[in-house]
Amino acid sequence: MIRWFHLPLLSDQSLNDISKLAQQYPVEFLLAWLEKNGEGQSYFYGDLTEAWLGAVRVIFRDWKPDASSASRIITGLSKDTDHTEVLANVSKLLLRVDPRLLFKLLSVWIKEQPDRSSALEKLKKLRLHIAEARIDAEYAAKFQTLLAESSKEWGVDTDFIEKVILKDAIRSAQGEVLDRRDEMNISLAISSETLRRLLAISLIKLIS
Repeated sequence: MIRWFHLPLLSDQSLNDISKLAQQYPVEFLLAWLEKNGEGQSYFYGDLTEAWLGAVRVIFRDWKPDASSASRIITGLSKDTDHTEVLANVSKLLLRVDPRLLFKLLSVWIKEQPDRSSALEKLKKLRLHIAEARIDAEYAAKFQTLLAESSKEWGVDTDFIEKVILKDAIRSAQGEVLDRRDEMNISLAISSETLRRLLAISLIKLIS
């Protein structure tokens, strides 16, 4: 109902209460807030716009998933997709929300996998997929390409991207609270598809 009514989630009057409620029922909220409109629905949510996903990002920025929540979210987001590529399908949407959220879910997910070797291989495959590399030998070059493209898009040198944006995002993903300026930098970075991909492959590599 919150999504359907297009309520102002980030307003001073509602943000605190909405955040508490969403984090009390994180699976239900995330699945409803990220659900795509389908045929036969009697209601229309509206598209998953950058503005909407930005609101979801703020509300779930500091959330720490447990094993049950991570599993249910990954399963729920992949229910209508090709189940042979579950992680790739789920990552497409979660990347648009926040690569840090994807990182937190995958960090918990891998701990619950009975075959760690197979799980690590899936993460490697996902990392290559996001980098658009076929094999490990291509990965480093693709990383540098994304870094150069991000540098050009932002109008800053590659050191700033690598040593400030990526490092701050990694700190945040691992639970460190950033100051307002650094968090705003990351929010801006996540609005760029190139930087989202760069951040995602950096975080996924940390897991493995």
